Amino acid sequence: MPKLDVYVNIIGWFTYFGYYLLLNRFCVTEDMMAKRTRKQEMRLQQANKERRRKQLLIGVPLFIVVAVLGFVIINRFLIPIEGIETFMGLSREHNVNAEFNTNGLPPAGGEHKPQWLNCGIYSEPVDTAYAVHSLEHGAIWITHKPQIDPTELQKIYDIGRDDSLILISPYEGQTYDIVVTAWQAQMVPDNADDTRIPQFIARYRGGGPEPGTNCSNGVGVPDA
Repeated sequence: MPKLDVYVNIIGWFTYFGYYLLLNRFCVTEDMMAKRTRKQEMRLQQANKERRRKQLLIGVPLFIVVAVLGFVIINRFLIPIEGIETFMGLSREHNVNAEFNTNGLPPAGGEHKPQWLNCGIYSEPVDTAYAVHSLEHGAIWITHKPQIDPTELQKIYDIGRDDSLILISPYEGQTYDIVVTAWQAQMVPDNADDTRIPQFIARYRGGGPEPGTNCSNGVGVPDA
């Protein structure tokens, strides 16, 4: 029965081929398992790398922002500055006839005129009632006695030059060489090189009752 033998051989070959396919499709050898494990490990390593990269992209800028904010907050609000005198409960009312009697020191607030004084450097005394309104806007008012040493005066000018929220002027009757004033705060530095001056400015500049308002488009024409 030659034909039967042929059929048997064909069936045998198909059976063997099918078994081979099944073995390779569904049976996992140790070598195949090792390859799959290595691929999974590589995928996991790549995923970890990507996660760390994203963490750095987010974490580093966030750390910088937090550090800068921390520095600003500590410098502006927490570190004590020796010699600062504060005044609470000062009036913010507008009065076109506002006048001040300050015994040789500029006021650190109080009733003032509706217009504010443009910030800048003035070589002559200014109207105090206008300057106080500028303090309300967050300006720093650096006053000096009219007969101050020219070298000290130049240093004061250098402090406030090109700063849109600093007002500099002589103050009639002032006996101290320099007085630095903000809304509700004042300090008498030792001289123009006193390191407390920039500390005072950093703490109080822009911090009046009306922060964000400007110190321009008011009255007065600064010399610089």
